Amino acid sequence: MLKFDGLSILLIGLIGTVGLGLAAFEQSGALDEFRHFLRSEERLLEAPALQREVGPDVQRIVIRTDGGGYWPIYADAVDARELSVSAFVRASFLPGERDPSWLASLLSEERVGDTLYVTVRRPPASNGLDEAPSRFDVRVVAPKDVKVEFHTLAHELELRNKPEKWEVPTER
Repeated sequence: MLKFDGLSILLIGLIGTVGLGLAAFEQSGALDEFRHFLRSEERLLEAPALQREVGPDVQRIVIRTDGGGYWPIYADAVDARELSVSAFVRASFLPGERDPSWLASLLSEERVGDTLYVTVRRPPASNGLDEAPSRFDVRVVAPKDVKVEFHTLAHELELRNKPEKWEVPTER
């Protein structure tokens, strides 16, 4: 009879400990994060592209990044005097969830004198189980007869048919 009572006490203690652990898990918000992680689906999103004709008054194009994260930039030179910059994000979302509002702010441009600055910002990263976008790609198509500078930090830069006027600074 004594063995049965000891086993009952251990079993009740174990059930109580598991119950307290689940309650703490729920109260900390970790359970909601875990549910989101299990139900999420991965989608490919495209940021609104920057496309513009590059007039003869533009002598230089500077592509700069905010320095966060590690993602590739693919660049190609073309004969036309047109600039096209597009960004693609592969991230996890709940089914039916709308596209995030930050998508529209990933690419921006500013003209100062004869220089056109294009800024590429990284998508925000969360600190949960599904930390950051699993993939972020940037594609740049620029005229080969205009000086193009890439101001990047630790980003992978892949250039196809790089013209002499294009500058690729080393990491800063």
